[in-house]
Amino acid sequence: MAAAEPGNILIVDDDPDMCQMLCYLMKTHEHKATAVYNGFTALEKINSDWPDVMLVDVQMPEMTGIELLKRALQQRPELPVIMITGHAGIADAVAVMRAGAVDYISKPFNHEHVIRVIRCALEQGKQTVVKTGSAMEVETQLHQLMGPSQAIEHLAADVRRVAQTNFTVVLQGETGTGKSLLARTIHEASPRAKNPFVALDCGAIPESLLESELFGYEKGAFTGATRRKAGQFELAQGGTLFLDEVANLSLSSQMKLLCVLQDKVIFPVGGTSAIPVDVRLLAASNQDLRAIIGNGAFREDLYYRLNEFAINLPALRERSDDILFLAESFRKASNQELKKTVTGFSKGACCQLQAYDWPGNVRQLRTVVRRAVLLAEEMITEQHIQLDSQNDNDISQVIDKTLSYQGLSLKDIVKKHTACVERQVLTEVLAFTNGNKAEAARLLQVDYKTIHTKLKRYGIA
Repeated sequence: MAAAEPGNILIVDDDPDMCQMLCYLMKTHEHKATAVYNGFTALEKINSDWPDVMLVDVQMPEMTGIELLKRALQQRPELPVIMITGHAGIADAVAVMRAGAVDYISKPFNHEHVIRVIRCALEQGKQTVVKTGSAMEVETQLHQLMGPSQAIEHLAADVRRVAQTNFTVVLQGETGTGKSLLARTIHEASPRAKNPFVALDCGAIPESLLESELFGYEKGAFTGATRRKAGQFELAQGGTLFLDEVANLSLSSQMKLLCVLQDKVIFPVGGTSAIPVDVRLLAASNQDLRAIIGNGAFREDLYYRLNEFAINLPALRERSDDILFLAESFRKASNQELKKTVTGFSKGACCQLQAYDWPGNVRQLRTVVRRAVLLAEEMITEQHIQLDSQNDNDISQVIDKTLSYQGLSLKDIVKKHTACVERQVLTEVLAFTNGNKAEAARLLQVDYKTIHTKLKRYGIA
């Protein structure tokens, strides 16, 4: 994981030696660290020192770590809190996640693991969406994060409709369109907002481990199972479980997931007793689930059980109004990260960003802008915008594959293909200028009459 920006970490533990060790660990990774030895002092520090993350021991006298967690989140609901447990037991794990902790670590712990958890908590703190169900605030948050376009307005309307319900929701869209962000927004705008939001990438877990990851396992269930472990369903109890890339689940795992959705209980691996679960499920896929039902890769009954409400996220090329807004947002963030003062984008750079197809969507745009900020000194120009070649605009993709060569000379064949390429270019430039023929003529460096004639010849409206 890339290094995070330094954070202000508040450590709460009644053991001075543990506090000293954790403070030293934080400072060696350039974080500011403050230690206090009881919950009452910690509650004072929350509003005076304004920490970015709080690290709390579960077992403390006077005020337990769980009590401190609950009271801290009443003061600052957006504060990421990580709990330190004496044993990685199911009771502690479930209790801290239900109470609102973003994560937990168990003693004895690996120092690198602690730092990774801290980094994740800092990142989550930066991306936290305000926890309200207000329709206006949901719309404002999405526009701030995703852009001002009408397409985002429609997404906000869908979130407002479904957030207050208990519907399972399918989020479909290309990679990089913001499915994870929208899932978290739905959770934060829902009545479950104060309970855990747990995300699992179904494509990142091997099939052999997926069942134990979802449902947990009992001690002795298999070789190496030296303790009981809670699965994602238990950790999300009372909250939301987000299954990203759900199409990657095997048919066997799909069947087990369907049973959980229908019966509202889970059976940990190696267990015989059912555990009731109260979890709202959100699922995402970059594939059309209806399409893969036809080839037998996804269960139709599971699809209809998941698809109580569907939200389709448009690709970035379909909401060009958001491109410059997002680019500007990424420029500011990259300036802060790289400690630079790049002032903005040249007109040519803006045209280049808006004309590109963005196959990687928002994620790709962020990478391109971040790299441009690194390369630029004052302003980002065309030479700083490094884009992958677009196969869709390659001549081999544009020419008419159905053209018969029989009876045609080379000159005639080239003429016909040239017309096809010319029509494609005119269509794309007109789309870029929103139908403004005069502007299209200027961009293509031809007169208005030529544009008008060619559009009429090719039947382009």
